[in-house]
Formats: sequence, structure tokens, C-alpha cells
Amino acid sequence: MARVGHKKSRHGCLRCKKRRVKVPCTRHKVLCSLQCDGGQGRDSPLASRRSTKKARNSSSPAFSLPTSLDLFSHPEPEQSDSWILDAELIHHYTMVSYGTLSHAPEVCHALRSGVFREALSHPYLLHELLAFAGFHLASLNPNDRHRYSLRAFHHQKMATGQMREAIAIMNSTNCHALFLTSIFLIVNAFAEPFNCNITGNTFSPTKAVVDIFSLVAGIKLIFHSSGLDLGSSPLNVLFIGAGSNKCDPYRLQSLLEQLPELRSRTYEAKGIEETQKQVLIASIEALQNCIDTVSRRKAPGILIEIRALFVWPVMLPKEFLELARDDHPMALVLLAYYSVILYWAEPECWFLNSWPKRLIGDIIQKLAGTPWASYIYWTVGCIHSN
Repeated sequence: MARVGHKKSRHGCLRCKKRRVKVPCTRHKVLCSLQCDGGQGRDSPLASRRSTKKARNSSSPAFSLPTSLDLFSHPEPEQSDSWILDAELIHHYTMVSYGTLSHAPEVCHALRSGVFREALSHPYLLHELLAFAGFHLASLNPNDRHRYSLRAFHHQKMATGQMREAIAIMNSTNCHALFLTSIFLIVNAFAEPFNCNITGNTFSPTKAVVDIFSLVAGIKLIFHSSGLDLGSSPLNVLFIGAGSNKCDPYRLQSLLEQLPELRSRTYEAKGIEETQKQVLIASIEALQNCIDTVSRRKAPGILIEIRALFVWPVMLPKEFLELARDDHPMALVLLAYYSVILYWAEPECWFLNSWPKRLIGDIIQKLAGTPWASYIYWTVGCIHSN
């Protein structure tokens, strides 16, 4: 058999290269033609095809990791741990914070299971739940209050923006989620101001409570506009069915007994326009009806004082909000009575911490040195009795 001829080459012939015959490149001090670093040297067609195939089929981290590193190479400081922080908020809601709204087992089950399941289909509700958990964690961890509060504010902002868009197309598929979101929006509005210093020194408790009253009025709008059926809501146990009012019946009754005299003094007061006087008297009557309503209608695991906090703003004439926003003295007097209800509900609601004394303190300061200061003696005595 004839021998296969070949040309001698100092660097090795093409046949040897294809057969991967080793050439002592180092000994001869020459650059190896089989190297592919930096594009130096020429690869054979076969080597090139093998390299391409290997790169295409490889699932090694060497090919995927740089992409991931590029995405997070320069993250913003606040966002660097946002995924971990959000996971912590989800865990905290489903393990702890859901149970802070009620002690009734059926209500807790609805908050943990039904409401959270609803949130998975409606991002704005999920944002509100995470904001609720964030504010709760902020209240429990003073050293990390700023970090948790910032994240809670972020979710609150996201929720309000998405909720505004959803309300524009409100229908039977999203009305329950919008109603639930509204409830948590109000709860979080109570929780916001005192969790951190984000609000600054210009924060006014009276202005803040008026803003919350406006949010409560939004619940009424959603309820009536959508024809909402609470019986099919994940939170129906909060509104429908038998329950018990575990409270001191004397407390709200004692407030109710103060209102007839307050109504008479308002009617006889000088310096109030007749239209304003009608609004103020209607607001006092709304508070009377509110106390009567929450005292008669029972709901499992929900204090009647807590329900009164939500019901009275719904019953208020919208003109009252304008008077309160303008610091009308008699409107401030009525807010002082509201602060007493806040004071009674505060021990059961972490998100009401600091509200009663800060609100009544703001009202005292605004009415100081005026004849209207005598109208709030009873309310000040209730809150500062301890």
C-alpha cells in the first residue's frame, strides 16, 4: 500500500492539524496555530464548526451569568433588595399582619386566604396588602422603620395609580377587589403619617383626617356605582351574618349623650352662616345615626368603635369636609368628638397609634383663646384622663 505523502512543515501540516498531532510549539518558540484566543491564529473549518456547536448547545452558567450580571450591575440603592423585601412583606402579611384586623377566626381566614387569593388577580389590591404589611413591620421595628415605610409608601403609590385606572372600567369582575382595596387604602392612610419622618414638619392631623374622610366617601361611590353584592365578597363575614359586639356599651353611649347639647349650642351659636349651621347640625345628626347604626348591627370580631370610624364619614354631608379643611371652629369641635372614638379604638388597632392625642392636640391649638375651646372640654377630658 502506497504511503500517503505529505509536505514537511515546521509548524505542522494541515493533515496533522486535522488529526490533532501535537507540535512542540513551546520548544520551538512559535505561536500555536491551533489557539483561538483573541482571534490570533487561524482555526481550521472543523475546529470552528465544533466551537460554534459547543457554544450553541451549552447551558453552562458561563453563557447566562453575564446577562444576569449586566441587569443588576448598577442597581439603585433602594431597589437592590426590593425583591427580598417584598417577599418579606408577603410572608409577614400571610403570617402576622392579617390577624391584626380582627380576632374572629372566620374573619382572619377570609383576610389570609380569600382576600390574598383575590389580590393575585388584581395587582392594586396586592400592592395595598404589601403596604399594610410594610407599615405594620415599620411599627414593630423602630430601627428599620424608615426602610419598611419607604417600601410601604411605594406600594401605596402603585396601588392608588392602578386603582384609579381600574375604577374607570369598574365592572362585576373587579368591584370586589376595588372595594377591598379601598378599605386597605383607608387603613394604610391611618398608618402612614406616624411611621416615619417622611411626612415632614408640615403635617396637619386635621387636614389628614379630612383627606381620609374623602377616601371613605370613595368607598360609598364604589359600593353604589357597581351594585356591589357583599354576600359574594371574600370579606362578606365582615358585613353579613350574626356576630357579637365585644365592647363597653357605656363608651359610645356616653358620647351619644353629649350630642343633643352640642346640637343646641350649635343652633344658638352666633357668627355662623345659616347654610353652614345646617351642614354642622346635619353632621351632628349623622354622628347620632352612626352610633345608633353600629350599636344595632352586629359584625363578628369587629369593635363597634372601629366601624363607627368608617361609618360616620360615609354619612357626612360633603360640605362638612370643606368646612373642616378650612378649619371652621365648629367643624373642628366635631373632629374632636371623632378623636374620642379614635381613642377608644386605638388599643385594638396598631395603625391608630398616636392619632387620638395628635388630632386633639392640633384641635386644642387651633381653638385656643376662642369661645369654641369650651365646646371640647369633654373630649379633652376623655383622651387625657389617663
